[in-house]
Amino acid sequence: MYNVTLISTKHADSGLCNSVELHKIIEKICPEVIFLEADDKTYSKYDQLRFSQYGVYSEKLEISAIQRYSENHNFEYIPVENHNNIPDSFIKSDLRTVFETVENLNDINGHNYRVLSDKNCEYVRMYGFQYCNNSKAMGITSEIADAVQKGLQTINNEKLSKIYKNWLDINEYREDAMLLNIYNYSKQKKYNQAVFLLGYAHRKSIIEKIKKYEPTENFKLNWTFYNDK
Repeated sequence: MYNVTLISTKHADSGLCNSVELHKIIEKICPEVIFLEADDKTYSKYDQLRFSQYGVYSEKLEISAIQRYSENHNFEYIPVENHNNIPDSFIKSDLRTVFETVENLNDINGHNYRVLSDKNCEYVRMYGFQYCNNSKAMGITSEIADAVQKGLQTINNEKLSKIYKNWLDINEYREDAMLLNIYNYSKQKKYNQAVFLLGYAHRKSIIEKIKKYEPTENFKLNWTFYNDK
């Protein structure tokens, strides 16, 4: 009872990381509940209605995989994001400026952001979910984050540093909210198998949060981290 498998994914098809392969993984687990890193603004009620339209698949990787699963299974679809407290002033184009600025640095104390990012994208395309769901991906995403931090220290631009800090704070809030929503749902409804589809960039952080959260939470979930090696 209350078995939840974390599956680290990507929001758009890339080589072996695609909706067909994700559907195969979901099919093997056969969940009664699918928790998704989304809210009704990004993965809307319209997307849910399309679950019943055989062969008409969304361009969104996770939704397309869920649509395929819905052709032969009944399940509860639960978007667990909460964007209510994310400031309207946060502009994603500003965040792109941060990454583009860091990318233009040739080398950051041995941590080349561009090389790491290219390697990360190549591994996603070549190995798909086997890569997204193992320690190598967590290691490279940590190196990328470290390269961004070192790049910002080198640039010493207060505005860019503040934008990136705000982004990190927003992700902390989002992850905490998603976990809370999963536990709150589980306290209200019984199920045996569930999956939690979450972008692989969050994998290391969310696993650390789960391991800290579980000992202090009276209501226990049986977490499995898909393909954790």
